Amino acid sequence: MSAAVFLFILIASFQNCGIQKLPLKSGNDSSKNAQLETGLTFEFYLSSTNNQPHPQDLGNLKKQVLALKGKTDWVRLHFLTTETVWISDQCTSEQLAQFCVDKPGNLTTYEPNMLMFDEAISFIKSQGFKIILYLNPPSFSNFSFSDYLGAVKKYSELIAQRYGSKIDVYQIFNEANLRNFRTGEAFPAAATHALPSLEANYLNDLSSAIAEAAAGIKKYSPKALITTNAGGWPGAWPGMGESKQTTYNKLDEFFNALPLDFISFDIYGERSGLDDFSLWLKQFKNKYKDVWIMEAGWCSSISGGESLQAEKILDLIGIFSEAGIKRIILYEYQDKIFYPSNDCEATFGLVKADGSLKTSHDTVINNLKSWDQ
Repeated sequence: MSAAVFLFILIASFQNCGIQKLPLKSGNDSSKNAQLETGLTFEFYLSSTNNQPHPQDLGNLKKQVLALKGKTDWVRLHFLTTETVWISDQCTSEQLAQFCVDKPGNLTTYEPNMLMFDEAISFIKSQGFKIILYLNPPSFSNFSFSDYLGAVKKYSELIAQRYGSKIDVYQIFNEANLRNFRTGEAFPAAATHALPSLEANYLNDLSSAIAEAAAGIKKYSPKALITTNAGGWPGAWPGMGESKQTTYNKLDEFFNALPLDFISFDIYGERSGLDDFSLWLKQFKNKYKDVWIMEAGWCSSISGGESLQAEKILDLIGIFSEAGIKRIILYEYQDKIFYPSNDCEATFGLVKADGSLKTSHDTVINNLKSWDQ
């Protein structure tokens, strides 16, 4: 998906900086006998628009989480950096709305907003859900790359120290194979539905950033798992201008370079494009320890509306489950308010932006647990 929708290279670099690559590859699939688990993505905003509370405020989040209790297993929460404001001791109050940092060691948290995230995460955990926290470290564009890595580590340490065992999985960055992990700018090839060919230097930098984030997280939360997601499954994109084998090779090159505990994919498509999903998945699972679906969904603003949305989502879950995937996270729970209501990017939710349920909501939610059988 785009940067707004949402909504994680090389071994030699780890040896040079003293960071060990995490044990990603394995001939044994630890999830092989596991029961299917599902989850939903939430974007939790603390800001206001025109002095009106955002629909996804804390009270609304709690209400939605309670409604899902016993019906799904995971909550994927987007941790919004711009709402927690990382600042230095030298920053003035007028600068709090910006990333005011003069060096990595001066990163701190903006407590009024952090306390809201604290309450949200504690509540989600208290209801028995497992949590995926999606982190997108600030770009720190004024930093050298070396200082940027230091800031990424400090940023990750601050969060992991705060939440400890409450977070089960950290997703670092989002679809970094489609857009620059630091600037967020989409690579040109992604607009033509062809996966970008990533240069070794980019993969090396991404690997270093994820490794620093992982080191900061593991310092305070050693059992937490680290992942990142990739967009663009072979055959899933309509009008893909390259062969499925080429797409597979690019995804394999991407993940092979990264220090992860498991790999994850964002897959938006339908059965006609995923007819050989099991074949491609088998190749990935033979090489990597575990494979998750981190985002999957269908927007309701296109022809067919909410009824088709429910049909397509359940069909996707069926495809993934039949192929042996054990962790499937749907994108997303609530529509966005910052897009026109007829924009596909805005309508992946099972709940409308105003909080009312779509007709697809109950059909999807009430069927999630049936896939466990």
